Amino acid sequence: PFLARNMALNANAVQFLLGGIILIMPEYFSGVDESSDLFGNVGNMIFLEGTTVRSPHGSTMCFFCIMSGAGLFVAECYSFMRNSPLVMGWLWVVRAVVYLAAAIPGLYTAKTLMPPIIGSMLYLLVAVACAVSHVARAPTAKEWSWKWFGGKEEKKQTEEAGGKYETFLAFALSLPRKLITENLEKNRWPRI
Repeated sequence: PFLARNMALNANAVQFLLGGIILIMPEYFSGVDESSDLFGNVGNMIFLEGTTVRSPHGSTMCFFCIMSGAGLFVAECYSFMRNSPLVMGWLWVVRAVVYLAAAIPGLYTAKTLMPPIIGSMLYLLVAVACAVSHVARAPTAKEWSWKWFGGKEEKKQTEEAGGKYETFLAFALSLPRKLITENLEKNRWPRI
């Protein structure tokens, strides 16, 4: 189950990035039209003069990759980062079916568009891992709990031990000041 969870989060992040790649690369988003001299001399070496390669699913798959990657990532985080994680046996079957369904569009458009096939292959692996997780020993809620940022218990433990608990936001906001101040005090800045 832990492997399936981590594979799912990674596959969703990759799928989201693939949507971004399709969005910023015109040859994936709308296709290649050599007659418009989009590629200049390099295009003339790769394609014959006047070559047109359409990408009929570019915009659709861009939207699908971004939405499925972000949506499933949020759904996975919601199911695992709760006080009582959603790890029931039947839910692994649902996850396997959802990831299998999310792999289909990329496999369908693989003939005309390459990036979604990468996400689809990852989603197929996640679907298999989720199906196997259905029969594996389910972890307890305590084993399964996964907090990215500390909670009240961590704050209480840190303060009882005599330390100062700092939230992630406070740390991120104080980082530039600490970096500049510490380097000035210790004379670590490079000289010109």
